[in-house]
Amino acid sequence: MTDPTGKVFDLALLPPHLQLKLWALGLDADTDAVSIAYQPGILVTQLKYNYGGALEASMAGPRQSLTLTLDPAMSGQLTYKGFDFNATAKATQTSFGLSLSYGAAPLPAPAMFEPVFNSAWAAAGRTWPDIASAPSNPMQFLRLHKNDAKAIGEAASAVGKIAGAEPGKAAFGMGLTFDYRNKDNPGTDPKGLSIMLRAGGTF
Repeated sequence: MTDPTGKVFDLALLPPHLQLKLWALGLDADTDAVSIAYQPGILVTQLKYNYGGALEASMAGPRQSLTLTLDPAMSGQLTYKGFDFNATAKATQTSFGLSLSYGAAPLPAPAMFEPVFNSAWAAAGRTWPDIASAPSNPMQFLRLHKNDAKAIGEAASAVGKIAGAEPGKAAFGMGLTFDYRNKDNPGTDPKGLSIMLRAGGTF
């Protein structure tokens, strides 16, 4: 599109987005997901669908939230957060996991960084060759590399947890994790039950 001044604008670079709010009801949609939220007061109830992916239902208040995620790959996750307490239960066709934590989130252990950064490095390798084509077809680029962006974001989040720790601020947290797998999966822990207890703090 060309305006009267002669400047050219490529509107294809702007992803389509729809947002509608009617009293306590809100509808939000873009190229990745569509969601509907109901907020009659301080409690927000939301239903979200990621196109071709997971269905997510959540309820959130000022200090608490409960989220249920169901994936087409026959997996699900239930997460509760509130009052410095977090609880997450995950289930797939081959595994089940439960994690509980209280207080400040424990910093990631060194062994936890390896798979996260390996995934991010592989994602960056897949994304970089297509960078040049992104301006001409941004929607296709986003669809192809949606999961790659998520992997890179998880690595950045792990680094942020370390960088965000304040040495001069006293904080303590602990967590308990149960993980059960009924068969071996490549790149993951062997089958069986594993239990991990972590506690840490900064002073």
